[in-house]
Amino acid sequence: MRRGGAWFLVATAAIGLSACSSGDELQPDEQVSTRTLASVIAEDEGLSRLSSVLTRSGLGAVFDGPGSYTVLAPGNDALAGALPTGGDDSESLPIMVALLRDHILPGHLTPAIIRQAIADQGGPVEMRTLGKGVVSFSIEGETLVATQDGSSVPLAGRALVADNGVVLPLKGAFTSAPTRVAAP
Repeated sequence: MRRGGAWFLVATAAIGLSACSSGDELQPDEQVSTRTLASVIAEDEGLSRLSSVLTRSGLGAVFDGPGSYTVLAPGNDALAGALPTGGDDSESLPIMVALLRDHILPGHLTPAIIRQAIADQGGPVEMRTLGKGVVSFSIEGETLVATQDGSSVPLAGRALVADNGVVLPLKGAFTSAPTRVAAP
């Protein structure tokens, strides 16, 4: 069952962060940049496959724009493993874009905001993706974990905070995303 209050709490926290100035205190798991999401992703070698998909699909232009997004970013190996072909051919591009939509959240969600929402809620919080999914965030030990349709993936490394959003590196990819695109 979905918790409407949890989604509202995370969304409210995201709105609250957008009012913060760049001089606010950073958390140890955040790295702030004055660049856009697209450029922050492009400069991270561990996210080069994600950057390639964003460029080839035209989604990179969205992440260069003024909207604020949180990207749950699977690394190169995770993206390659999420598709039967490895995701490098043009036929798999629509599948990869569909998979990525379920890894993108509206708003500016840092690990600190997510942790605070979990504490305030007294348990997991949920947020709708730009795809058709809902991501639930919880804490296992000291690790933030994102779950979608039973597929749980821990956050890995430092968050990359850009001017227009946040990149949260993941140790894997949600496996519930579509693996085939229906013919028109």
